[in-house]
Amino acid sequence: LNNILKVELNLHDSLQDKVLNRVQQLRLNIKEDVGDFLHNLDHRIDTEDQVRAAVNLCPESLMVQNEGGRFPIQVAVRTCFSHAFVPLLAELAIEHKQEVGGPDKRGGLLMEDTFARKTLTVLEIFVCVGHRDDPYFDVDSLETLKKLKTKELLHLADIRRYKLLLRPNSGCKSRIEFLADWNPEALDMCPTRGCYPIFLVISKDVSRFKMMLKAGFKHFPNELGFLFANNAGDNTACTKAIDKFGKEKILDIIQAIIPSGEDLPILHFVMRSVPDLLNDFALRYPSATYLRDDKGRLLHHVAMASGRTMRNNAMFYLQMTDDKLEEQDPETGLFPFMLMASGEKSDLYSVFYLLRKNPSVLERQRGLVKEKRKASSTRNSKKTRVGA
Repeated sequence: LNNILKVELNLHDSLQDKVLNRVQQLRLNIKEDVGDFLHNLDHRIDTEDQVRAAVNLCPESLMVQNEGGRFPIQVAVRTCFSHAFVPLLAELAIEHKQEVGGPDKRGGLLMEDTFARKTLTVLEIFVCVGHRDDPYFDVDSLETLKKLKTKELLHLADIRRYKLLLRPNSGCKSRIEFLADWNPEALDMCPTRGCYPIFLVISKDVSRFKMMLKAGFKHFPNELGFLFANNAGDNTACTKAIDKFGKEKILDIIQAIIPSGEDLPILHFVMRSVPDLLNDFALRYPSATYLRDDKGRLLHHVAMASGRTMRNNAMFYLQMTDDKLEEQDPETGLFPFMLMASGEKSDLYSVFYLLRKNPSVLERQRGLVKEKRKASSTRNSKKTRVGA
């Protein structure tokens, strides 16, 4: 058949023209037939060897467009039973130098298409497409995604460049987890957009927020999955999600992902970022009340350093024992009464209360100041003698 298609005849002119015309028509017919085959692939009955043989017969068939103007790879990425052939179609296009979608489109993977009223690349569609009628589709698609990586058709930089983690839905959980495991840095601050990816999925649906928080907490537990990070508008992902989906639903999701038994000072984060939710979180994470953060601070240190008034917080005064009043803040070295007085908006009522409750800390503070001055004077004296 190849000999016929590539024939170079030395016949009488009238006969040669007729033969070449028939050969040309045969080529067109084969191109259309193979193109039609590629537009209707089904992994249940078609094999990769058969697809490769068909494309080897007529590589131009990869460029055949259907009535909707789509190439085979664009059709395959959308269809449940042909999704698995996407890596092979891209690989064959590169192998046969068929510029599907234009030059430098990686066999058609980087070609743009419309999907769910958005303009996305085939690669983006591949990650986010789901099929409710096939519960195994996401798991099967994960294996196909791994093929793209193995064939070097999916690059590490693609995850951030094409925002692949921002395309999640309830039907692509396995693929999103795989990409996050491969490039967890893509969950961190996005330099070009000035915010964390978790913010960008909240506007969609709650399953996307849940998926992103789970991935973020897995790889950035000390940052609690960026749940309390601030965006450019000075909002946290936590408050934004609560505003969108409701407090109880979001708090239940957070508790399911960040168990109360974890040795993480979640209440410290709450006090710094969303203090109005402290009571709600404390009910779910009571043991976190006694934890210290990475700077050695207890929760009351963070509360006093926040600059918030405690005047209407009866529990604060009840919990301020003499031991707590006499413990210096590990970060600043200040006693509690001074820590409360150090903010831009000091709570003077609470400052005086703490001093009245245990005035001895004032003398201790004076003693520390004298010791520091004495030590400083001694060091300066030694430097003067050395200089002389």
